[in-house]
Amino acid sequence: MMIQNDFESAIPAFEEYIENYPKHGKVKKAKKMLAFCESQLPYQNYRKGISQLDENDLDEAIRFFNNAYVDANEDLKLDINFKRDTLAKQIIEYVTLNFDSISMKNCENLLDKANELSQSVFNDVNILKGKLFFKRATLLHESNLLNDALEHYQFSLSYNSNLEVAVNSRLMLLANNILENSQRYQANNEYILAIESLNKAIEIIPKLSDRLSPTIKEFENIIDELNDLKTREAISEVLDESKYKGRSKEQLVIGMLKDKIVEIMGMPDDINFLDSSLSSFEVWSYSKSEKKLYIKNEKLYQIESIEGE
Repeated sequence: MMIQNDFESAIPAFEEYIENYPKHGKVKKAKKMLAFCESQLPYQNYRKGISQLDENDLDEAIRFFNNAYVDANEDLKLDINFKRDTLAKQIIEYVTLNFDSISMKNCENLLDKANELSQSVFNDVNILKGKLFFKRATLLHESNLLNDALEHYQFSLSYNSNLEVAVNSRLMLLANNILENSQRYQANNEYILAIESLNKAIEIIPKLSDRLSPTIKEFENIIDELNDLKTREAISEVLDESKYKGRSKEQLVIGMLKDKIVEIMGMPDDINFLDSSLSSFEVWSYSKSEKKLYIKNEKLYQIESIEGE
């Protein structure tokens, strides 16, 4: 294995020989060969890394450079670091020149690899990551995925403070869009989502708190009243026999698991998915019983009556 330059395989083989035959006449020679293999392995890994670069396999090249660095002498470490720095700068240059044409996922992967290769490009990586998250945030915003957009605007600013003016301008527009959503939720008696939207608007623009806090309190009182009313309702409410025949007549309870809801109510007529703050809701609609159930984290979160649907 050593003669064939397979140092990676030769090292454990020599180690095993030395351990099993400590008094053999060739142990000293085996130890010298082991030391030789150990000295050559970093150079071999370095050469393999260069070879993988020629084959455009960046991941494998990085892996071989990292392996080589562990046991390399100071001279080889200088060569490895020089190669890493050069490669990282080449990646940064490529991403900069092709920022608008390569996919966002590929862009982020390349920036992560550049950062892994060399800390010398740390600032360049952060600047480009800030631009990347701003680009994602804008696309999410335009797709009306407002909470995700907010998160990505904040990420972009954490990487690149020079984007503050652009981000703040987009956040003002985002806050207005969130307030528009809250009005739609209110019109549909979806008070939980309305509250989430108002709180999110305040998070973006804190000075809105004085104006929106009374509305939030009003919605919270409405939710409390509705829950109290449902608690006072007769638990033995008769379900539509044609749809729920043979099923349990148990009452829905906040916190109930989805499987139990299906056991009591059957499958919903319609399921929608709503994005709300840092959580997502499943909205199950039952036309016969005129109920709309909000499911959060696999459990029943809120019950609302369907009016005029």
